[in-house]
Amino acid sequence: MLDDINKGRERLLRALASTVGHLRFPVLAGLTAVSLMGSGTQLAGLPLINQADVIEAWFAGQAEFGSEQKLSGGQTFRTAMWNTSRPGNCSIKDAAVTITGDGNVKFSARVKSKDDDDTYCVILHLFNQRGLELWSSSKLCTSFELQDEFASWGDNTASLPKASYGFISFATREDYC
Repeated sequence: MLDDINKGRERLLRALASTVGHLRFPVLAGLTAVSLMGSGTQLAGLPLINQADVIEAWFAGQAEFGSEQKLSGGQTFRTAMWNTSRPGNCSIKDAAVTITGDGNVKFSARVKSKDDDDTYCVILHLFNQRGLELWSSSKLCTSFELQDEFASWGDNTASLPKASYGFISFATREDYC
């Protein structure tokens, strides 16, 4: 039963996020709780939320993969780059995802935050030309706390099935800070 509730919450959060674009999770958590509890449930009280614990999420839009290129060793790769930056307390720029013919996925960007103890995370989604999602990553996060100056971040821990490489046309990105 808990799995069904959690799946319902996740679907609701994704639906709301895709509609609104920039969300604050405490508001969503309240909306989700109210919608899942029904009319017969009475709330005893909700805890106060520390502003520093608020997680922001937004969607960076779509990035098209460029034409295939070859490394000196003959390895093929393609790259998609986002031209959109995210100004504000958490910022990202120069974001790119590179996929190789052997299934390696590398995400790189420059990130910063004005807030203490922040990390930056992304979830990548790769699609074919028809818009069908072929692959998505787990949440990739910086291994360091962000500072108020841009720092380079790269993550090459993800991999996709080799057979998908030739069909991938564009990528989207969910960002969290």
